[in-house]
Amino acid sequence: MTREDLETMWSDPANWNPDGSYKCARDPRILVPKLGGGGWTLNMMHAGAPWVMASVIIGALAIVVGVGLSVARR
Repeated sequence: MTREDLETMWSDPANWNPDGSYKCARDPRILVPKLGGGGWTLNMMHAGAPWVMASVIIGALAIVVGVGLSVARR
């Protein structure tokens, strides 16, 4: 897939939800630049997207539980 193909998919308004999330099953990238710039967003149609989201949630929960246990021991 060429850079032009990726740019065409990224710039197609049909691949963007009104909330700013990107969804393009043909795009092989899991992370794409945000429309307005200033960061990256997840390609919600990528096969790895649920795994990334689950990892972030589990990581955040692990931090919260770890801090909670640390405070409880004091």
